[in-house]
Amino acid sequence: MWRFLRRYDIYFLSADIAALCTGLRPAVMVDYALGIPKLQAQLCGLLELLAQEVMLISSLKVMCLDDVVYLIHIENLTLLMNETLNRSIKLDFIVLDDSVIRFALSSEKDEALNEFASFTTCFLSKASTASTSISGHPSSPTSGLIDLGSSELCCEAPLPTLNGWILGYPVIYFFKRENVSKAVRALSVSALLQFKILIQSSLVFQISEEQGLEGSSAMHSLTSFTMPSELNGHKVAEEWASSLQAKVQNSRFWRVEVLSNLALKLNLATWYLWTPTLTEEGGEGGGSDLLVAVD
Repeated sequence: MWRFLRRYDIYFLSADIAALCTGLRPAVMVDYALGIPKLQAQLCGLLELLAQEVMLISSLKVMCLDDVVYLIHIENLTLLMNETLNRSIKLDFIVLDDSVIRFALSSEKDEALNEFASFTTCFLSKASTASTSISGHPSSPTSGLIDLGSSELCCEAPLPTLNGWILGYPVIYFFKRENVSKAVRALSVSALLQFKILIQSSLVFQISEEQGLEGSSAMHSLTSFTMPSELNGHKVAEEWASSLQAKVQNSRFWRVEVLSNLALKLNLATWYLWTPTLTEEGGEGGGSDLLVAVD
């Protein structure tokens, strides 16, 4: 698999694996390796090889949903699902198919959680089947693959809503499948803030220096989510970053020497993705630190 990846993509993959093993993220979307032949089988084989060296990696699996490929930590993703359904973690929903973008009402949260419950049942069933398959055929090229097929077969929630949940975001966009055009239109006329966790390590700076990058461009975005600026998401982002910092400090993964240089600092930064009054700027704006980096 490595021969198909650029060096910077190898860093992305390494950082994502570290984030999964630390519990920083329950799942990551593999969107930087789409051109790799037989990507699912390649990732399954890679995880199997890495698990021989680092036992913690044996908890990582490959998951497919609507042709999207994820790496997941199966225990942590299952924990996220269970804590969501029993409401032991705070999760906010932003409604996009109403006349005004707003936070979800209690009844709408209940509706979303009912869909998540249906998805969880589907996920656990497929994960159990995959585990049985692995024990029966250890040499299979897709050992560790959890193929969920179409999201429509699991629940009524659209893929963007499921993505926000699976990837561990603190706020999730919520709309009905038939209202996808309304949701797109609502976001297209809104000023969006993107909150990023930036990861800093000796490896990423070495690669960035080779490519002539400086400053925030020399840091890897570990994870990020967006919110319409009118909803004032800074408090949500700060609480989210604090919870991630606590996971880093409590994680035993940093004592695994082979990957200990993958994450030295975490910064929370905010970026303007787009505003109706700044269309000529395009893309991302400047970033500003909201939280002091934690070593």
